[in-house]
Amino acid sequence: MVTENKQQQHRRDSAADWVTADPVLLQGEIGFEENTGAIKIGDGATAWTSLNYANVPSVTSMPTSPQTGMRVYRSDNELEYFYDGTRWLTTRLFSMGFSAYSQPSNDFLQTLMPIPFKDHYDVYIESMTAAAYKTFPGTWGVEIHYGVGLTYNFICSVNFGHNASYSVANASFTPIVVPSTAECFRNDSNEISGSGSMKGSCVMHYRLVGT
Repeated sequence: MVTENKQQQHRRDSAADWVTADPVLLQGEIGFEENTGAIKIGDGATAWTSLNYANVPSVTSMPTSPQTGMRVYRSDNELEYFYDGTRWLTTRLFSMGFSAYSQPSNDFLQTLMPIPFKDHYDVYIESMTAAAYKTFPGTWGVEIHYGVGLTYNFICSVNFGHNASYSVANASFTPIVVPSTAECFRNDSNEISGSGSMKGSCVMHYRLVGT
């Protein structure tokens, strides 16, 4: 019996050239991105740009010309990121919350919270959930801003209706990037109508922006 040693070579190209060619890999065929270390495995029917990546390369800097959906693990900061088509975001979703309490004699109050990872990462605010308890019927509005120097930038708002009860609401807004140079978040709670005290809180869900 004769044993032959042979080397196998998979299809390979740069990430940008794979996208330009956009081939359909055979079922089980492996395509390798030379400049990123990422691979895809064909199914015989799906074009390259619609295939999911099959691995998470370990890197110390973000690949150039990434494709939407690509993931990498940054060994230098021990975080995994995915490319959303515009920016690199952590696959981990972080959360932070803050609250406010208004006495019946007050119809407006502000609370401040520090920016997470200040001076290290931009923060991508993905969603916000707010809750409130009102002792008497009335309407309260809650707005969230972030501050850079003496300028405050609007993020989102949510209103709580007239019943004297617990209320939970998801703020409707376009996700926003808060720069690492920002100093704080500001919660503005304003009594629009009615009277009585209000206990309010919100939780923001965010990802870190990779560079």
